Amino acid sequence: IPRINSATISRPDLAYDIVIEEAKDGELGENVSQQSYLVMRQPQFALLDESKLQTLIFGNFGLSAVDVVKANITAEDRTEYGFDNPTAVYEMTYDNNTTVKLTLGAGFNSEEGYEKGKKVDASKIDRYFLIREDVDQIYIISADSIEWQSAQPKDMISSILVLPNIIDLSSIDVTVKGESHSLVFTPGEDEDDSSDYTAALDGNAVDMEQSRTYLQ
Repeated sequence: IPRINSATISRPDLAYDIVIEEAKDGELGENVSQQSYLVMRQPQFALLDESKLQTLIFGNFGLSAVDVVKANITAEDRTEYGFDNPTAVYEMTYDNNTTVKLTLGAGFNSEEGYEKGKKVDASKIDRYFLIREDVDQIYIISADSIEWQSAQPKDMISSILVLPNIIDLSSIDVTVKGESHSLVFTPGEDEDDSSDYTAALDGNAVDMEQSRTYLQ
């Protein structure tokens, strides 16, 4: 899987571009684990939900067009298909040296066909014109094959803000209705390998996976 260095989503409806980047070394503290190595920089700093990034960011690898409309495109072609006023622009850098820029032109309904300048209700749009800026062609893509044409910053923010790393925990004490309980973690031979940890609740062995779920 390619490693994303940064991704930027620009759209007319966004007050600020959505900017996603790799977290910097030590930025989140030494004893913090998180769902993704990517963080949001703009419009605000936030940790991101890995599952939501799978379609929003990583889903762009292998993105396939429905059709090719034009090759050897001209400035007039860009205007004809809505690229003079783009619906959205997605720019991504990965593996430290590769940049891809995707620009969405006009959206339309595949059954009704495309007519320049025609207003189309957003709920009826199922196709977009698209240009990959280093390829001299205009494509048609399915609207449901991308998410960055409509995603909002709140859609990708993780609901789990900060998790302690389990290898830094030795025990947790919990009081429920006046009764105190202690969940103790014991490492295996390799203290840095959390998969070897075992757990005991009030001295009795308990399932480690259930304990992980409780912590999450």
